[in-house]
Amino acid sequence: MSTMKVYLRLGKRPHPLYFELIKNPPEGIEYVTPTPAHYSKKPSFFHRLKLLVWEHYTNFVPPATFVDTKACPLIHSTNNILVLNKQPWVIDVESVGGLFSFKYAKMNSRFYRNRIAEMLSSPHCKRILPWTSTSAKSIKAVFPQREITEKLEVVYPAQKAVKQIARKKSEKTRLLFVGRRFYEKGGLELLKAFEMLEKKYDVELTMITQFPEELHEKFGHRNLRVFPSNFPQNKLRGFYEKADLLVFPTYVDTFGAVVLDAMNASLPVVSTKVFSVPEIVEDEKTGFLVDPLINPYDENGLFKLGKWKSWNEFLNEMMRIDKSEFVKKLAKKIAFLIEDAPKRRSMGLAGWKRIESGRFSISERNRKLKKIYEEALS
Repeated sequence: MSTMKVYLRLGKRPHPLYFELIKNPPEGIEYVTPTPAHYSKKPSFFHRLKLLVWEHYTNFVPPATFVDTKACPLIHSTNNILVLNKQPWVIDVESVGGLFSFKYAKMNSRFYRNRIAEMLSSPHCKRILPWTSTSAKSIKAVFPQREITEKLEVVYPAQKAVKQIARKKSEKTRLLFVGRRFYEKGGLELLKAFEMLEKKYDVELTMITQFPEELHEKFGHRNLRVFPSNFPQNKLRGFYEKADLLVFPTYVDTFGAVVLDAMNASLPVVSTKVFSVPEIVEDEKTGFLVDPLINPYDENGLFKLGKWKSWNEFLNEMMRIDKSEFVKKLAKKIAFLIEDAPKRRSMGLAGWKRIESGRFSISERNRKLKKIYEEALS
């Protein structure tokens, strides 16, 4: 069987999910790509300078680039970056905001929108691959043109299922939180819920995050362990294996890859009904979902520009509002799983099966990608 070479356009420090794609390509597909660096590695001076130039560039034009394809007949551009080459290409998209470099005010720019629409409707663009159904809905809401919507095909990110492990029994119930941006991922609300839970249960919380210095004095006690957020993926695995459940009360995520990591470790997940998270965590089956008191996205997955003029304006309100009711609801869901160990195990197994043979499996992703690539060159 002949091998099809596909140029995989990656950033210098790509999302960890793309390492799964490189390591586990579809049968008969060879990815050609420069060796990427893990996002946990400190970027060089030149890389930081390049990012500053790119940030300035995308203030004026959409995120698009020419690609040196190394003579590959097809380009797969990752994570929202459009392609200027006049040859077949496909693009995967986390959310429509990514096509605007997450500069949401640019959605009101007719020039910006028209330029993106021109590239997506180009005959060279063969497929648009939203990460989730919510991502697809957000693209349709901004670009309803038939020549764009007919190219949409959801391809969920995937992980290779790892062998299930027998967890060591512990007197404590071990909670895990993973997320670099502490406040945006609901870290403070989890700490407050943890304070409530400690009064009744024997619990331990491990947080892998950029923990704010101002909180060390108040929350730095023996049942809380804090680690920096720059762990390589292979070392993070150990934290999941030693936990009993993941708590990820995010306000902002359009996907939430840490949820896949947890499911692959057979952990139930307590998270929020934000953007695509309900497509990953099946409420009451693989975990629990809590309504956030503040949500930056509307029913179409679009940033609420009518309510906030910028992302920073949303963040300021997120920090300011009273979240005591959210904390109580979060604590209640965690308490249920603390008290019901068999339920934790059954939910964890259900989540693992979604990785092993469900929508987040390598086989399902590769089946779709192989067909997409072949049709793109037919």
